Amino acid sequence: MGEANIENNIVVAPQPEGLGGWLALVGLRIIVSPVIMVFQILKTYIPVFTNETWSILTTPGAQSYNPAWAPLIIIEIAVNVCMIALWVYIAYLYFTKKYKFKNWYIASLLIALLAPIIDSIATGILLPQISTMETKEIGQTIKQAIISGVWIAYILKSERVRNTFVK
Repeated sequence: MGEANIENNIVVAPQPEGLGGWLALVGLRIIVSPVIMVFQILKTYIPVFTNETWSILTTPGAQSYNPAWAPLIIIEIAVNVCMIALWVYIAYLYFTKKYKFKNWYIASLLIALLAPIIDSIATGILLPQISTMETKEIGQTIKQAIISGVWIAYILKSERVRNTFVK
């Protein structure tokens, strides 16, 4: 943060800048999000590939076979890996205080909000026998929409953000 200075006998207050204040919480999320995603991917998909689940879902004639399972699982894994890469890129933009950070961070919040909705819709279309958006998931989506809205407003309106990401 800059020092207060005097110009024409008027004290000019320093403008907030740097990765402090509420922006530090954004940084914490940027660091934690990819780590959480890696653990979620491992927890969800390692069992699919280490026991009989994959063959039960993807072998024609098997009890739970559906030709949509293999592409759906592979696409979900690919999207999650891309999101992890996106968070790493956003971390780079954040810590180097790049101007592009604001747009990429907002995009990541919107993707995080829309991806589960799109996934539920796709799953419902490809696998209509599977129950997709249940009350719990709808509540989580609404919560995520509110949280995303608050952080997007902060990124767009904050003087600290405006003064920090200028490179």
